[in-house]
Amino acid sequence: MDWTRKDIYKDDVLKNGDMIGEVPIIKVGENVIGFSGNVGKVEVRINEVWI
Repeated sequence: MDWTRKDIYKDDVLKNGDMIGEVPIIKVGENVIGFSGNVGKVEVRINEVWI
């Protein structure tokens, strides 16, 4: 998930059309995200920018 762009990817392929509901908003601190169905892997990539 790219929260800045609100895009959803699977294996680097854009999958926005497969998303049901809204892209969750991630806040500072602990966040809980649930999945159902056939989910084999969830990968989180941190994309920080410091100015």
